[in-house]
Amino acid sequence: MLAVLIILISTSIRYFGMALQKKCLKKMGGVVFLTFNIPTVFHNFTRVIRSPLMMTGFLITITSTLIWFVLLATYDLRIVIPLGGLDYVIALLFGKMFFDEKITTYKLVGLALIFSGTFLIFQ
Repeated sequence: MLAVLIILISTSIRYFGMALQKKCLKKMGGVVFLTFNIPTVFHNFTRVIRSPLMMTGFLITITSTLIWFVLLATYDLRIVIPLGGLDYVIALLFGKMFFDEKITTYKLVGLALIFSGTFLIFQ
């Protein structure tokens, strides 16, 4: 189904953008926004938004959102929203590919359940 392919592409685009943003934040040593010191918050915010890596990730993520708008306008909500559950699959794969995050047996079982549930919704 075309909707599945578009959702997988859109989700991959979104998580690639988020991976760039995470890489930027790690490169900056993290960013502290949860403080009552307004100058510190402002400094951290401006430092983040001036980063080309962060802005690229942001623009890629916006592109993914625009694709979702097209999906929502084109397909039934009962199709689009459950397929959004595939986000977890893409997120797990991107976490492993870009940040060498651990994939446990529990996560694999969870992915199998997500795939099964998504499949059952379309029956």
